[in-house]
Amino acid sequence: MKYELILLGYSILLLPLMAIYSQNAAELFGLPNVINQSGFNKPLESLRGIAAGMVLMAHTTMYFYFEGWGAGYKTSSLTGQGGVTWFFMLTGFLFWHMVLSDRLNLTLFFQKRIYRLVPAMMVMIGCVLLFEWIAAGLPAPAGAQVLAALKNFMFGFAGVNDVFLANAVQRINNIWTLRWEWLFYLCLPLLAALTRSWRGLTLTLLLYLLTMTDVVVAWNKETDAALLVSFYLGMCCAHLHILFVQHPQRYTFVVKLFSGYLGFLLVFGLSCLSLWLPHDLIRSRNLLFVCLNAPLFLWFFMQSHPTNGMRQHQWLNSVSLLTLGKISYSLYLWHLVVSYFVHSLYARQILPGQGGWLEILTMPFFVIFLSVPIAILSYKYVEHPFMSKWKK
Repeated sequence: MKYELILLGYSILLLPLMAIYSQNAAELFGLPNVINQSGFNKPLESLRGIAAGMVLMAHTTMYFYFEGWGAGYKTSSLTGQGGVTWFFMLTGFLFWHMVLSDRLNLTLFFQKRIYRLVPAMMVMIGCVLLFEWIAAGLPAPAGAQVLAALKNFMFGFAGVNDVFLANAVQRINNIWTLRWEWLFYLCLPLLAALTRSWRGLTLTLLLYLLTMTDVVVAWNKETDAALLVSFYLGMCCAHLHILFVQHPQRYTFVVKLFSGYLGFLLVFGLSCLSLWLPHDLIRSRNLLFVCLNAPLFLWFFMQSHPTNGMRQHQWLNSVSLLTLGKISYSLYLWHLVVSYFVHSLYARQILPGQGGWLEILTMPFFVIFLSVPIAILSYKYVEHPFMSKWKK
């Protein structure tokens, strides 16, 4: 456990450095300034950046237990799976808030999602396939390889498939979360047609859990129901937002108490308790893990909807974190293949320290150094231009 805590502390320490580097690199590459756009939820955008950073650290530190060190197994699971949980909660909150505020236009909704998610993922998968093809010696693709390549463009619905090189799962397996994002988008209109109340939402979830899953087994193992619970908890925060707006004075004391530094330490401690779970339960598909990490999202949510007299934490509004949040999707897409590439350099002894503490200390720096500029370029030349189209 000592190694796990050291690695967790190191991962957290690198987060502000990653954010500062993102800001400086964004300025260097002339990233469009969209920080002050209207309706911009700064604390939640900062959480998006933190979640992407934690997933990056997870896919970096996971290589350390592959080498038999024993360190990193639970830390990489906690940071990566925690980041995924927060991403799903963010999706649930943002889009259910659109439903409750009658701003859900299905035509624009799906158009925006396609422009935001599809081009950047297509470019990433295409670049990875091109790299694999070149590395394999430019062979003439067989029919099975063409089919496997096409499957990799299916947002995880067709799995992750080796095409020209083995171990594609270590380069692009992060697209599995996109399948769940799309499933949620497709189910949202139906759910909104059935109910908009918190009671109806809760009843729908309970009916699903009781009829489609074994709740006892689900609590002790992995289950897709836990992913739905993540979306549900984020959607519940949309209902909380309405309560805060309608009755600001009623909840002022609770919000002020929970959203301070003491509240942050409490929710952060709950998240860290996941390290004491069995390693196979530190997953976004485990209900207990989701429950331990959900309060941290609630803390950021309360910061995004301040009440009278509540102290706001200015670090949540820093340009560095907001920049990291803005490039979070591209960073999420690209960092895994970068981690694989950097680790390959260690394995070939091109970079010194393979299998030792020198690798543990330096590999995250190389991954961050390469991933952030790639993510910025992806955002600038792929994400941002396509997102701008749907507004015209």
